[in-house]
Amino acid sequence: MEILTQGADTIHVPATGAGQKGTTMTTIYGIWNGGTGYGPSDLTDDLERFDGVNAARHALRDRRDNGYGFRQDFDFVNRDAESVYCPCVENDTSLWLWLKAVELDDGTLLVPEYPDLIVDFREDGTGPRVEPA
Repeated sequence: MEILTQGADTIHVPATGAGQKGTTMTTIYGIWNGGTGYGPSDLTDDLERFDGVNAARHALRDRRDNGYGFRQDFDFVNRDAESVYCPCVENDTSLWLWLKAVELDDGTLLVPEYPDLIVDFREDGTGPRVEPA
């Protein structure tokens, strides 16, 4: 699917039925960067839903600490959910989170161009911490 930009603040991502049309959504959205062992994420294909910041923090920690031995859940916006192994995730992994999104009547999901928060680990591996983007 194509990403369209409107102005400097908004990216249009076609959505597949998430939330209520024409209202601000309570679900937050994120893009995962698996770190040096993974390729870059694509906003259209890899945008995920989370039930809040703590759920995103737990997902990031689980992907790093348990991804090699236990399947990790990914609730994608534009494709089917997946439960997969995530081996070789190191401390340079991160999640970029968007706290505000609106689904329009045509099913387009509007998210700001830049994330609101970044969830990552400190250099010593402690965390995950949540910081403004």
